[in-house]
Amino acid sequence: MCGIWARISSVEEQPFGRRALSLMSHRGPDAEGFQSVEIGRKRIELGHRRLAIIDLKDRSNQPMWSECGRFALVFNGEIYNYRELRSELSAAGMRFQTESDTEVLLQGLRVFGRDFVKRLVGMFAFVFLDQDDQIILFGRDPFGIKPLYYAFNRDNITFASEPGPLLELPEVSRRGNLQAAYNYLVFNRTDADTQTFFEDILQFPPGATARIDLGNLATGLQIQRYWDPSCSIKRPCSDERCGSAEQLRELLLQSVKLHLRSDVEVGAALSGGVDSSGLVAGIRKIGGPALAIKAFCFAAGECGDDESGWARLAAAEADADLTTIPASPDLSPVSDHETDRENCLRRISGTS
Repeated sequence: MCGIWARISSVEEQPFGRRALSLMSHRGPDAEGFQSVEIGRKRIELGHRRLAIIDLKDRSNQPMWSECGRFALVFNGEIYNYRELRSELSAAGMRFQTESDTEVLLQGLRVFGRDFVKRLVGMFAFVFLDQDDQIILFGRDPFGIKPLYYAFNRDNITFASEPGPLLELPEVSRRGNLQAAYNYLVFNRTDADTQTFFEDILQFPPGATARIDLGNLATGLQIQRYWDPSCSIKRPCSDERCGSAEQLRELLLQSVKLHLRSDVEVGAALSGGVDSSGLVAGIRKIGGPALAIKAFCFAAGECGDDESGWARLAAAEADADLTTIPASPDLSPVSDHETDRENCLRRISGTS
């Protein structure tokens, strides 16, 4: 994960971005970037804490600026289809200075504006600045995998990957949101809308973009949804030849293949359930026998239902190196690379 920060305030106010980034240092140990620019009577702060995944070189640090100096971007997440999008943009005449997905997002937003978000396959939260038109675009992935919080009044608006830095701002109180607390305690709901547990902090909606006119903050966020889930009810197919299972398998493997794009090692969270076991099996299918798969499992032990046995079985089937994290006062990870299928089955059944 990475951490992003963006703030629009009066030029008379002192920049707060470096303090905010220090509060999010755990989100990105590889690099820190902060810049402040003045447009009219407004100060725009852009900050980033980086966990490097694609193009590990310093040239891909953020904030990232276009060659002309007009456009800037801070971005948290990964665009999985960045190679295909880069090829299309290059064919259209765009030049690239890095091998990063960040620059693909920067150039795509530069050319196509907020409509470019509809073409992204990935998880993301971003802030994009156009200095000449004096606008800022914000966006979040369809399912809200990457977080984005904000606080605003008539004079200031601030975005961050976590609520913590926002609570340090003088205009943001620490008053609790009683309705959000009620929704959580009664309905176990925390992400159903834009509310958070803090009255002055909102959550940017998933599947949406927003535009801010720097010349008129009073208009607030001009939010547009670019994605909504759709579902069509069809009669179940009783004929095995209808291909539904094969189609699902093909789509799953396509997604796994995209997710394996990385310039660092890729790991998998493995609970032993259908979802995570299927993904680890898909990684083995795509990566072949030579790929080293590292998987990680939480072992509840006496604290609750322990699924680590199922995880060991799935890891053994996929020939994955499983590290188990026990729920105990001693949280030292246990390397549990298990290749003996029968031994795994005995552990699950409780026999020796």
